[in-house]
Amino acid sequence: MDIPRRKAISTVATTSLLGLAGCSQSLPGGGVATGSEPVGVRTLGYNAQNVDNVELLGEVTGVGDADELFATVQRSTDSYDEWSPTFEENPYQFEGIDEPREFTRKMPGTIDGGVEYQYRAVIVADGEPTYGEMKMFNLHDLGLDVPKVEFSTPSMDEGSTTIELTAENVSDIQTGSVGCGVEWYDEDNVYLGSSYSNLYTLRPGETGVITVNTNGDDVRVSDIAEYEHRTEYSPVYRPAEGVEVIETELREGEITVTAEKTQSNNRGNIDAVARFFDADGRVIDDVIERVNTSSVPVGQWRFEIGVSGDIIDEGGFEVILSQG
Repeated sequence: MDIPRRKAISTVATTSLLGLAGCSQSLPGGGVATGSEPVGVRTLGYNAQNVDNVELLGEVTGVGDADELFATVQRSTDSYDEWSPTFEENPYQFEGIDEPREFTRKMPGTIDGGVEYQYRAVIVADGEPTYGEMKMFNLHDLGLDVPKVEFSTPSMDEGSTTIELTAENVSDIQTGSVGCGVEWYDEDNVYLGSSYSNLYTLRPGETGVITVNTNGDDVRVSDIAEYEHRTEYSPVYRPAEGVEVIETELREGEITVTAEKTQSNNRGNIDAVARFFDADGRVIDDVIERVNTSSVPVGQWRFEIGVSGDIIDEGGFEVILSQG
């Protein structure tokens, strides 16, 4: 018997938004109102250059007779419903306003797949906030060339300690991390804890199996009656430059990797990722070893990746190098 599954947080609804151009500026203090229109603000849309550079746009439509005004665009997501920034906690993220005009704020971080982003413009006039309309977007609304991952419906048998689902990269672009988070609840809808699992990357056309296990998360399996899950993935994968894998050898408890450094200016850490496959060619697990190449001269060198025997399956393994 399957344990009941609550709504999937990762369900993505596509909303058509207006992308407008604008520029952002930061003023040291609040503006002094010069107009007679009542204080008002509109949420305009967004402007996306790439997944690391998305601007949110708002417009102050009136400043009234307030002494000080500050404006910004707040953000939240479908899985984290608190708005940020707030004027009380982050006043430096608000800009001073002294006349009706448009303004922009940059989204922090990278826009991930499987996440619904919410945003609204806000103006604070003499300490009183006024909010614009809430709008939404997701990765595929941006009109960029990005990967797309489709997830299966997870299930968990009664008495089990794991949830399993598949993720398939249905695009021609390699992904970054692909993961699933789970929140556990008892029969009284009391939150018990959370667990998370991910795969490092999926190549175009690859399918991965994600297993989320309650072990080590202080959740008693006998208490679990329901769960919520969220799926997400990073659209950015960065291969390591100036280094490449020459050969690998599996020994007891470790993989010996022979690699070659082809550029002397390649310094710092890279991720050596051992990826494991089942008999159907699906990615079932990976192990990451952080390797510092700063002192490695041009040419070949060896290093080891520690692995456990139970993740070696009939499908074999490979090692890839990434900038992380």
